[in-house]
Order: sequence, then C-alpha cells, then structure tokens
Amino acid sequence: MLKEKLENPLTATTIVTRVSEWDDVYSVLLKHCSEVPILGFDCEWSNVDGNTQPVALIQLASHQGVCALVRVCCLSTLPESLKNILTNPKILKVGVATWEDASKLKRDLGIQFCGGYDVRHLIFRHPKRVSLLSKSGLSGTVLNKHFSVRCSDWEAENLSTIQVKYAAQDAIASIAICLKLVAETRAPDLSNVCSRAYSARKSALYDNCILQAPDGQQLCTCDYKKAMWYFAKGRGEVVCENPMTVRLNFEPSGRPSSEYDRYYLTDKVNKCVVCGQSESFLRKNIVPHEYRKHFPEHLKDHKSHDILLLCIECHTICNSHENAVKNELSIKCNAPIGTERDVKSKLDRKLSGVQKAANALIFNRQAIPSNRISELEEIIKNYYEVEVVTPEILEMAKNLETHIPNSDYVPHGLKVVRFFEEEQTGGLLALKRLWREHFLETMRPQHLPALWSVEHHRKPEEKWGHNESVSANT
Repeated sequence: MLKEKLENPLTATTIVTRVSEWDDVYSVLLKHCSEVPILGFDCEWSNVDGNTQPVALIQLASHQGVCALVRVCCLSTLPESLKNILTNPKILKVGVATWEDASKLKRDLGIQFCGGYDVRHLIFRHPKRVSLLSKSGLSGTVLNKHFSVRCSDWEAENLSTIQVKYAAQDAIASIAICLKLVAETRAPDLSNVCSRAYSARKSALYDNCILQAPDGQQLCTCDYKKAMWYFAKGRGEVVCENPMTVRLNFEPSGRPSSEYDRYYLTDKVNKCVVCGQSESFLRKNIVPHEYRKHFPEHLKDHKSHDILLLCIECHTICNSHENAVKNELSIKCNAPIGTERDVKSKLDRKLSGVQKAANALIFNRQAIPSNRISELEEIIKNYYEVEVVTPEILEMAKNLETHIPNSDYVPHGLKVVRFFEEEQTGGLLALKRLWREHFLETMRPQHLPALWSVEHHRKPEEKWGHNESVSANT
C-alpha cells in the first residue's frame, strides 16, 4: 500500500490551511497511530536572500499512506492536537535529520519536539548495509527531489502540484523506509536489551541517615552503607538508630555554612520527581555524564543535587528530550555528533581499496575479467612496491587494518565543556543551568526535593570535606 501511495500520493493527501481541515485528518492519523504508532515526518521552510524563514509546512504520514500537509504559514495558531502529536514521545516521528527540524520547531514555534528518529540510523542494524545517503536510495523509488522544488516558496498562496507531491512523498518515503528496514532487520532479544538499559533499583536510593560533627551539628544526610562505613572504621559512633545517626569522632575539614549546604541537610523522598511514582525508579543525571565527567573537581565533588529519581517511563521520555539540546550544543560549540570528525578512528580509503582488491582476487578471481584482474593486482603492487603479487602478499593485503586514528577527534562532551569554559559568559555554571532549565521546561517535575534550584552551586572557596571526605546523600 505504501509503495502505491509513494508513487501517487495526491489521492490520500490533505492540505491543511484551516483548523477544521486539520481536525478531519487528525482523527484518521490518530486511528492509524493506535495501530502503528509511527508517522513519517518532515518540515519545509523558505530561504529569502540567504535568510532562513520560519517553518512553513509540517508533513505527517501514517503507515496507511494518509498524509497531512499542515501549512503553518496559513494558520493563526497551531491546533493543540497537532502539538500533542509533535511532543508525544510514544508516537515515533521518522524522517531524515529530524534533529534539525526539531530545532526549527523549538526556535520558530516554541514546540519541544519529542519522539523523532532519523531513519538513516537504521543502516547500522540492516543486514545488507544499504545506502542511506538519501531517502530515494533507501526506498528504491526515485523521488523527484530537484533543488528548485526543495528550495521553492513554501509560503506561496497556493502550493504547486509538484510541491505537494514532493512534500507528501518525503513523509511517506520516511515511514516506508522505516517499516521496510525494521521488517528486514533481525530484532535482538529486547528483554535483555531493556533489562540492561533500564535496570530499576530494587532498594531505596535515599536512606536519609545522618552524619554529625563531634558537637552534634548535622553535616549531611547519607545512605546506610556510608554511615556504617564510618562506624566500622572506628571514625564514628551510632547515637540513634531511627533515623540512623552516626556522630564522627574527628573534626571534618569543613562544616555546612552556606545556602548551598542546606540542600544536603534535608531528607529526600524515594519517588519519581516528575510524576511521584514510588516504585521502579532510576537515577537520572540532569547534566549528562558525557559533559560532567570533563568538569573540574570542584564542580563534580560527589554531590547529588543533579542526580534525581525518575520512574522508568519518565526516564525514557527525559532521555529522548536530551537529543535536541545536544544537537543545538553541537552547532553552537562546533562539537559534531555522529559525523566523520566524531569518531576515534576513521576509514583509510587507500588501505580499504587495497584490502578490497585482495578480497576480490582471493574469493572471486574466476568471475573477474582479465583486464580487471590486472587493475586489481596493480593496486596491490603499488602499495607494497613489488613486481609480483604472491599468495603471501594477497594474504597480507586481506588482513590490512583499514582504520586509522582520527587526529581530529575530540569528544563532543569535552569540546562543549571547553567552549563554555573559554567563551561562554558564566562558564560551566551556565552549562549546568542550561541543562537544569531544560529539565524543568520539558519534564515539568511536580515532586522536586526541597531547595532544589537552577542556581544551585558552591563557590570554590566554600568547598569543604577534602581530607576526611563527608559525602552527601547520593
């Protein structure tokens, strides 16, 4: 069915210029999403004198080939039901470079797009490693994606037939590609994958035990294991069992004295900070580890302010929201993700050519024309600087290591941290604030611990606990 719709999409395409037109096609898309929660997705916008204009068109296509072309430029306001689809992480929106569309939707319309997936990522799971350089190459259908159409006026009073066909095919091709590749790719044991990725805690994270200074001043709350460590090492005594309280017999190198420290003196509740669920929760690093691990020590001193509890569902949703911010940071900080520059090693095309020539001669010599055999042997001769290609030379060429260290490689997280340290007003505190604000905006947590704050930070001179480390509840 999708192949037919791809070749002739106009019969099942609705051009939306009024809310009533959206309401009609929305009910159909919603019904189809209840069967297969995947939509083909794309956005179009115009360029005027080299300047990018706001999103003019949003394309959505169901697994049945029904397509909605929502002319955003013709609507005074976006329907809430459309926003719900775009922000719903349980409806997968598949396309090419969806992160770019997500950034545009956020910037132009204030929509926190969620549930996007770039179909090109499926190449890494596909057994035949088919080309994913363009959607036309993936689907086996040649889409008429001329530059003149792609960059045409999407804000015109009326879209041309060519524009409508192109826009509909874009969305339909994405879901067709997705479903085709998923069907042809052997799925892993999802139960094992999920259990490794989301291993929910079987015990409470917060024990809310108390550590006291020798004079009885509370230093922090901590877990039971930490409190018992001080007792077992003879560095403290149990002065109360409910709540478990250990009084240290040495003077710590510092005591809580600032507003910063008050957070670590309060009890924490074992429940999801977003929805309040009190079972099956996971730790969530509000500032992702790939950035935080590059922070200087005084900004990552084992404190737990940016480690919160989320239930599995909220944890999954939160993770999906992070990609948009990471992609924005990759552009802002010139810290690419998923490109040839973002890998520790890269393919050396010359070495790969030598290896391929050897493999062809070893495994397919009988089927290769004599002139082509000479060409392949010449490649190997030139590389090894020999006159004759012997079996030993062929074996060496077959086993060549074709990947070489990438001298340009700097981890994305490190580049972002360096950028904020060197060029961003507010330094790394601005980066921490960015992630905290993003968490509040996207997840709208209703059960945050008391005193949790976007502005929470300790000045380096206020840091305490170096020598006899007293760690807060983690």
